[in-house]
Amino acid sequence: MTTVDLPGLVVPIEARIDRLERSLKKANQAQGKAARDMERRAKQSADRMAKSYESAGGRISGAFKSIVLPKFAGIAGTVAGIGVAGGAAAVRQTVAGIAEIGNAAKRAGIQAEAFQEWSYVADQNRISIDALTDGFKEMNLRAGEFLLDGTGAGAEAFKKLGYSADELKEKLQDPSALMVEILGRLGKFDQAGQSFLLEELFGGAGGEQFSALIGKGEAGLRAQIARARDLGLVLDDGAVRKAGERIQVPRSRGASAIGLAHGCCRCCRVLRADRTRTRKADL
Repeated sequence: MTTVDLPGLVVPIEARIDRLERSLKKANQAQGKAARDMERRAKQSADRMAKSYESAGGRISGAFKSIVLPKFAGIAGTVAGIGVAGGAAAVRQTVAGIAEIGNAAKRAGIQAEAFQEWSYVADQNRISIDALTDGFKEMNLRAGEFLLDGTGAGAEAFKKLGYSADELKEKLQDPSALMVEILGRLGKFDQAGQSFLLEELFGGAGGEQFSALIGKGEAGLRAQIARARDLGLVLDDGAVRKAGERIQVPRSRGASAIGLAHGCCRCCRVLRADRTRTRKADL
């Protein structure tokens, strides 16, 4: 093999390699400095955001304490995690939902606690909040007409179910219990009779959807009502009244607001259960 000696090229090539190595070293140093600067700025931003959220959490927690809602203990800390604007909006929506419970209960003619119990029953049986409200309202109105002079839209239906004016007057003191009893008695009629009586007692919208409750029977309905309390989904009348004093809710947003309030109740119940399990595990 022939060896070609090119001594004149060695020095220039070595010089160029040295310059290349120096350039690469400078580039690596510059890149490292830029990365450190970016990391420092990111940490500073994260610290500022954390302080902002902590401040928001304190303000939101204070808002909840002012309306005294024992069933919602702990939700302010959860809401704070979604940011200042989002947290404040969530708090307002939740309070609006609680206030609307009171408004809907008044329209239905029953206590706020009873309305929340029946809201759970309605949710479990795919009955809308509007139909639930209308059903109770119509029952109270038609019972009132029957008490006045023994006539009215629901007079024949009440008589068929075995109610006298005097008996119905006494039972109207507790509309929730009366509703359970009426639905239980409806189970003794055939489908055609049930459809007629439902419309006569609860009107079109309520009567149509309440048919899903007849098959539950009185015992089944009472069990679902009790379940709502066991799950912590029923706020006391004082909390609902307090929320109503603080906020006004447009009627068009009522059903969605009630849904949000109930969803928050469920969320809080899960959070409390998680904290209880954690404490037990630590022990």
